[in-house]
Amino acid sequence: MIFKDKKLLSFILMFALFIFLFYASIPFLNAFFGALILFVIFKPLNRKLKTKFRFSKSLAAWTILLISSIIIIIPLFFLVQGLISQISTLPEVITSIDEFESLVNTVSSLNLEIKTDTIINQIIPFIEKSVSSIFENAIILITNIVLFYFLLYYMLVNGDDFINKIKKALPFTQKNKERIINKFSDMTKATIIGSLLIAILQGAMLWVGFHFLGIPGALFWGLVTALISFIPIVGSPVIWVPASIILLFSGNVWQAVALLLWGLIISSVDNVIRPITNKKFGKIHPLISIIGVFVGISQFGFLGIFIGPLLVAYFVLIWDIYREEHLI
Repeated sequence: MIFKDKKLLSFILMFALFIFLFYASIPFLNAFFGALILFVIFKPLNRKLKTKFRFSKSLAAWTILLISSIIIIIPLFFLVQGLISQISTLPEVITSIDEFESLVNTVSSLNLEIKTDTIINQIIPFIEKSVSSIFENAIILITNIVLFYFLLYYMLVNGDDFINKIKKALPFTQKNKERIINKFSDMTKATIIGSLLIAILQGAMLWVGFHFLGIPGALFWGLVTALISFIPIVGSPVIWVPASIILLFSGNVWQAVALLLWGLIISSVDNVIRPITNKKFGKIHPLISIIGVFVGISQFGFLGIFIGPLLVAYFVLIWDIYREEHLI
């Protein structure tokens, strides 16, 4: 009888609790993966602060938390500021469109009967649902941020112990355990550093181009380009191609041609930077990046741009090691 086998019952109970905890932690996986990525990126700085500058483990960790916060907050500040600036210009744009006025006149001439009670009864549930969703997402976001910094602090303070525990949990030979840890670090640096360099360069180059050509909101669109450049295939052309077309149809032919040529140079940055970072830190096939990004975005949102390629690359690596140890 299954109820008399205490070992089996213990395993079933443990497995059931694991499934429940894993399912409950899915909304907070972003915090774990985000902390793990920054831990790998800041590990050399953490080591230098403790050895060269004689910082305590706690002080070094708090210093890195402060640096990471500044790196995250500054771009968000300029992005929000630019977004507010763009939104503030919408009334001027709307009032300047002749078609908008004619549309209002057309609608007014139709003498349509509007049932206020029906509209209110439909809008109120929608507003209530939206507010509830925003409130729930805000709680998850705040929890993720708190958990992210807590995990990052723990990893920075107990870095060596954390790595040793991972090694013990891996079911491979000692040589392959070292290989996985080293490859993990290399692939993370290749993905993150390469993507960040490309984003910064493409965003800065588009900002310079827009500013030189007198296109309004240059800084804002530069930041948007930096964010979009993380997505393969899509990338910066989403910004500079429509801008070139608008300039062309506005009669600014030379500005349109100049922006088109400059945009081609901006897009070529990816082909120059990514091979260099992949060669320096760890070779990642472009197909892995493309598949990983779209899988990551669907599961983890924006942070999936980083997490997705890493998970696909780790899967390929672990499969190679499993095949070497058990199938060959």
